[in-house]
Amino acid sequence: AAAIREIEMELLSMATDGATASEIDMALQEAVSVWNTTKLTAEHAGTFYTRLFNSGETVADARGRLEALRGLTPSDTVPVAKKYFGAEASRIWVVVGDRESLEPQLEQELGWIVEWVQPAAAIMGDL
Repeated sequence: AAAIREIEMELLSMATDGATASEIDMALQEAVSVWNTTKLTAEHAGTFYTRLFNSGETVADARGRLEALRGLTPSDTVPVAKKYFGAEASRIWVVVGDRESLEPQLEQELGWIVEWVQPAAAIMGDL
């Protein structure tokens, strides 16, 4: 429960203050790195162009997103962070561990209604 409360505080902080300048810089560095690996091998290029094709983007669109990161400020990130991390945002928590230990914490300390799922039924995303 304490770890979940800590994560929740971080999410709410992001929703209030946005990403830090350091976090934005790290995102830019990652985006530049990904962009630069595009020509590393045929496989990298194929992955890049497949991703563009699947999203309906052009190379110019992808480059524009990368360039937009250069001028991004922490306050620019607040509206998006608030949408996804704010107090009113929906959340699905996936907690893995010993049921006997976790269930009382989640129910009593956090007031959550817990639904336990067997591992075989816990497939998330597209197959």
